[in-house]
Amino acid sequence: MTTKDVEEADKKYAACDTDKKCQMQVVKETNELSKQKDRELQDTLNQITNEMGQQMHEAVQFCAGDMECQKSEYDRIRQESRDKWDAYK
Repeated sequence: MTTKDVEEADKKYAACDTDKKCQMQVVKETNELSKQKDRELQDTLNQITNEMGQQMHEAVQFCAGDMECQKSEYDRIRQESRDKWDAYK
């Protein structure tokens, strides 16, 4: 969850004052939001990982046994994948 999400949940919880039912509803909503965000992160990570695997497979074919070429391509692909992940987070 983002800092903004947490701050919003804290405000909602505080607005409940001593109403336990209200507080539990805020906790439940916050937990659901957290699970949703976690699933989105995992889905994105899986997508980036799958793309990286496909690109590495293509690099093997492109380099046709040239290990220097393959290492260079792998390094480039890994960096691009890291950049995609960092941009998403």
